[in-house]
Order: sequence, then C-alpha cells, then structure tokens
Amino acid sequence: MDARRPEASAGSDRDVLGLRRREWAVVLVSAVVGVVLGLGVRYVDSLPADVAYLGGLGKALFFVVGFVAVMIGIGQLTTGRRTVLLAAAPAVIAAVAAYPFGPSALPPVAVAGEARLSVAGEVAGTDAAGCTWAPGRQRIAIVESSGRLAAGDVYTLDVNLGDLTITLRAHGGRYVARGTDAFAGVTGDAATVALELPLVQIDPSAPPDIPPQLLATIDWRCDPPPP
Repeated sequence: MDARRPEASAGSDRDVLGLRRREWAVVLVSAVVGVVLGLGVRYVDSLPADVAYLGGLGKALFFVVGFVAVMIGIGQLTTGRRTVLLAAAPAVIAAVAAYPFGPSALPPVAVAGEARLSVAGEVAGTDAAGCTWAPGRQRIAIVESSGRLAAGDVYTLDVNLGDLTITLRAHGGRYVARGTDAFAGVTGDAATVALELPLVQIDPSAPPDIPPQLLATIDWRCDPPPP
C-alpha cells in the first residue's frame, strides 16, 4: 500500500488541459474576482459624475496593476513559474468581458418644477422650471428656468449641481457663481432649495454699464422622480 501512495498523490494533481488542479483553482478564483470588479465598475460608472469618477480611478488602477502583473507573469515563464500570470490574466480578461453586462443605476429623468428669482431685492414671479434627476434618481442634477425679472428684463437661469455652477443670463451679461460655497445651502436631494448668493458678471462682451455683480435669491422646487 505504501508503494501506491505516491501514484495516488500524483494522480490527485494531474494536469487538466496543461494545468494542475491547484492552478485551475487560481484561474477560477481570479476570473470570479474579475467578473465582480467588471460588474461593479459598470454600476459606479452609471452614477452621477461626482461619484462616477471613482469608477474611472478604479478602472485605471485595476488595469495598470493587471498589466504590470501580466508582464511579471510572462517574465516568470522562463523560470517555470506561472502562478502570477494565471492569477492576473483571467482577472483582466473577465473584468473586460463582464463590464458591458454590469447593472446600471436608473437613468436621468426630466421632471417639471418651478423657480423664483430675486435680483437686488426685486422679487420676480414664479416661473416654470425644468429639473433633471441625476442617474440613480437620488438627487437633482440640473435646474433650468427662464422668465422676466421684476424690472421686466428677460433672464435664463441654469443651475448645474454636478459641476457646481450657477449661470444667470440677464441685463445682457452672464453672471456666474461656482464651487461648494455657492451650494452650501443645498442639502438632501436638492428638490427644494433656497439660495442667496452673489453672482459675478464674466462676459467680456457685455454692455459696460451693467452691474458687475448681482445679489440674487434663487428658490426652486422640483417634482419627485417617477416610480
């Protein structure tokens, strides 16, 4: 019986398509990890821009590490070792193959709303607004409105919560506020917001006699997303 033990041991790890069973286990685990990463990155990519950039960073990091690991694995083939290659290559291939089939968040959707703009203390009436819920529909991404100021001037208002920019076109100029300070009063899903902030005129072709800065109060309300 002792003489048969080496044969039984060798048979338990015999080659299958050129790979030992332990190596097939490495390939399988690596491929599963790649599939999970591919599906997960696809979902992150479908989220709003302030989150989706993480998917881009993850993809870049994964493929850089994967490429380096594959190159190291190829170099190790000359030494007879192939574990690194068997771990890296299936993960990269599986991630690329799985990515198009990954789940995505609910797509953006446009809904109705209303907005009211007050400039320099002159309160205008309430105008219709168009609101866009961001991918995933957890937060408002864009609010757009147009109407007339209290003095009768036509205005257009664009609020982009993705790149943190408020743009008001009025008096022949383009007034802008940017950054987190401008949106400090925005909380939750941003469906109902009231802001008071200065807007700075940045259009070089605007009439020279218009105010260089406007103190604006912006209120908006957006309908909820459809179920």
